[in-house]
Amino acid sequence: MQTAQYKMRGLALTFLAKKYLLLEPDNRVPTVEEFCKESNISQGTMQAAISILKEDGAISTRSRGHLGTFVENVNHQKLLSYLGNRTLVGSLPLPYTKKYEGLATGIYKAFFNNEIQVSLSYMNGSEKRLSGLQEDRSNFIITSGLTADYLIKKNDNLAEFLVLPEQTYVTKHVLVFRKGEDAQIKSGAKIGVDTQSIDYTLLTKYVTKGQDVQLIQMPYNQVSKSIEEGLIDFAIWNEDEVVEHNYPLAYSEIDNNLTVRSSQAVFVGKKTDIFTKSILEKTIDVDKLLSTQKKVISGELLPEY
Repeated sequence: MQTAQYKMRGLALTFLAKKYLLLEPDNRVPTVEEFCKESNISQGTMQAAISILKEDGAISTRSRGHLGTFVENVNHQKLLSYLGNRTLVGSLPLPYTKKYEGLATGIYKAFFNNEIQVSLSYMNGSEKRLSGLQEDRSNFIITSGLTADYLIKKNDNLAEFLVLPEQTYVTKHVLVFRKGEDAQIKSGAKIGVDTQSIDYTLLTKYVTKGQDVQLIQMPYNQVSKSIEEGLIDFAIWNEDEVVEHNYPLAYSEIDNNLTVRSSQAVFVGKKTDIFTKSILEKTIDVDKLLSTQKKVISGELLPEY
């Protein structure tokens, strides 16, 4: 019984530390009842945890009668000591283009010497990144805006944490095919599609809508070789990769607003994780991140992540 009580008190202290780290002097403090409802922790345990934080000098508050309780001071270092883990974990696509390298570098630099640190992991396939988020192996994932819309529609516990401008995820997605061939998809065409990618899947459905074509599942990194060898005729691909690696492919633009949304980088997390969302918003200066990304792309700055 005593061990369980200590465990619940520890959970309450961690919960409160995250809450108070986001508050500033003169901010109104939620009531004990509000804290309990959000955390599903008993009132007695929550009140005891608040007393510990006050006695330790981590927080000080002042009552203003019917107006409620307000923050007088917060000691960030002492609050951080109650967190246990001061690192946010984010999951990104493998940095196989300078655009992705620049994005990762911008995030890394934003958190450099910050009270809360960030650890970035890399894997292709937004569904794989989503699994890590849902299983609490990461605090946020980065996808395109198009994929973010799809995931949030399917999972009501997800939300956008931070949305970056157009062309921060990819410059654009394009339709690739053999050089010298017609860019028009005709009946019977063989279309390669990596179904692990929501972007590729949705855009492929758009460009082939109403067409009598054959869809062939393949990893995205087999597209160029498969087109050269005549195994497929077309595929949706990331223009950045085609250009940077000088693949012997022709490509044409896709005239649809989906490509605009798919070019945006979006941070996605659990709707209830207000702490991670707030830390990302407070820590990441979007203008600085974009500047860092551009410098990595131009070669002015070495990637660091």
